[in-house]
Amino acid sequence: MQKFTKTTQQPMYPYVEGQDMTGIQVPDGVIPMVGGMIAVNTNDPKDSWYLSKSFMKANYKEVVTEESIEAEIQEKGLNAPRLTPDLIDSKIEYCEFFRVTNTTVTICAMILKNGYTVVGKSAAVSMENFDAPLGEKIARDDAREQIWALEGYLLKEKLCTEK
Repeated sequence: MQKFTKTTQQPMYPYVEGQDMTGIQVPDGVIPMVGGMIAVNTNDPKDSWYLSKSFMKANYKEVVTEESIEAEIQEKGLNAPRLTPDLIDSKIEYCEFFRVTNTTVTICAMILKNGYTVVGKSAAVSMENFDAPLGEKIARDDAREQIWALEGYLLKEKLCTEK
């Protein structure tokens, strides 16, 4: 038997008890249950199928992204004062990148709109694995991550002084 790995992310949504399964493929002998997922063919949205909870657990893991976390926060109605990815991005004025000569080290100087600078870095273990655009992306993400802590502190300080 040959084995295959998916080359793309699979859009899915959770099965809901009592959901109309018309047009959704369900394997013979399988009864849809909460914990299962409905997979959707990205090329043909009418092509969808049910995957049991046990199959999901054995074969898939959830892709967690900033966007998926933000969507979950919105779905749950968590609307107390908080930081958002858009707020973090709105603080960035521009970035400059530097590579340390004869190394795989990339530095990102991220200048914020208020003039403050955060610094991100990346480094490949071997020169053979060094890729400048990838190094810049990793260094930029490292710098951006620091803004969360800074803005979190500012928001908490503001909330404390408003009491």
